[in-house]
Amino acid sequence: MRYLPLWIMPFALVPNFAIGQTSEGVGGVEVAVGEPFTISSSTGHYNFPTLHQLSDKELFAAIWASPDDSLSPEHCNVACVWTHDGGRTWEKPVVFRGPKTGGHSWIRRKNGTCLWLSYFCRPAGEKDLAKLTCNVGRSSDGRTYSWSTGTVSLPEPAKPWTKGNAYLMFARSILELDDGSLLATMYGQLEGDTKYRTILVRSTDGGDCWEYCSTVAYRPDAPGEGCCEPVVLRASAGDLFCVMRVNSGLPMWACRSKDEGRTWTRAEPMPDDAISVFPDAVLMSNGVLAVSCGRPGCHIVFSNDGSGLRWTPRTTIHKGTNTDAYTAIREVAPGRLLYVYHEAAGGQNTIRGVYVDVNRK
Repeated sequence: MRYLPLWIMPFALVPNFAIGQTSEGVGGVEVAVGEPFTISSSTGHYNFPTLHQLSDKELFAAIWASPDDSLSPEHCNVACVWTHDGGRTWEKPVVFRGPKTGGHSWIRRKNGTCLWLSYFCRPAGEKDLAKLTCNVGRSSDGRTYSWSTGTVSLPEPAKPWTKGNAYLMFARSILELDDGSLLATMYGQLEGDTKYRTILVRSTDGGDCWEYCSTVAYRPDAPGEGCCEPVVLRASAGDLFCVMRVNSGLPMWACRSKDEGRTWTRAEPMPDDAISVFPDAVLMSNGVLAVSCGRPGCHIVFSNDGSGLRWTPRTTIHKGTNTDAYTAIREVAPGRLLYVYHEAAGGQNTIRGVYVDVNRK
């Protein structure tokens, strides 16, 4: 890994937390939003931030630093910025490149080791598109990774996402079950699909080999692109709850599983306030389920009882535009979320953070 070139500007010091103008008490939840601060900035391609948590206070933001039209294996770059105090100060960005980089999907397992998977998968062979390869990174400290090539086995051949060098994508979530097996969310298209499909894959060997487990959602009648960019977490009742994008500017869709991901309810739209791309979700220590989302602007909605059945009106974090859309959240103290989002303005791509205090009434 190497430091990024000079066009990326790190920002190490965050001002003292101050409650901003937003304070709401609706749907059984009181919300207070702090003043935004800058985590890192670049004049290059620099968005899709995700947050990965080693402990309550130690996290890193992984920032996608590769243009979407340049997805050959050697051109995938991810910039990582670490904080050791819950987001108040941030280190200088470090870049992971090519086959030695992950994407949006990361987990710290119960044994303390970290697993990081590549964003895109690629064909294992020219003719067998039902078996793909992925980058698999492992770490004991969450900073330095050893890399190997993993496989993803599918029930049908995969269709290319773009230019024949990127196929299905790992998206956000990796869950560890009680038996030590892992579940990961993916999206893309299989042979015959007319829109995006969200699927769940399972690994019983620690993340090297992934087998198709189930289709979370495939709705050819869904608007726009179909069910994509999923995030899955365990809701308050113990079931698995999934939120997905279907199209820019439209409400997200959701579904759930009561049998550890083997079968899923029919995906249906969320309330109109919950729009529209790349959602992230956290079940907070106070029992509130939080979902971040954006485009246009950056927002957050809450389910007071953690079920995902009823939602508050959205709280807007950043008004923004269609380019300011990608978000991530993690709980860094009881009742306090670190909310990270991308902002594009004046030829600069900036990753900003803000604290959101959530009180369950």
